[in-house]
Amino acid sequence: MKKLAPDAHGNEGWSVKARKFHRCEVRDDGCVGIRSGEHYYRAVAWPRSDVNPGSVPWIMRICRSCLRDQRRAQFDAVTQPTDPS
Repeated sequence: MKKLAPDAHGNEGWSVKARKFHRCEVRDDGCVGIRSGEHYYRAVAWPRSDVNPGSVPWIMRICRSCLRDQRRAQFDAVTQPTDPS
């Protein structure tokens, strides 16, 4: 599990490797979910925020293909191995 920098709204998230199949919380067109062995984005929406008006944190699992461009670039930088040469 690797932590990503907070987004513009202060929401936090981590890159996590799935141990089993999960449904993606976003489920955009063509989304097939999160398969075992794939990395996914685990997001936390804190209570009493613009996204979560409730009183408990929301934990969301989002597949790579459903991430927005800026977050996907941050996600890829954390999950893709760097070339040592």
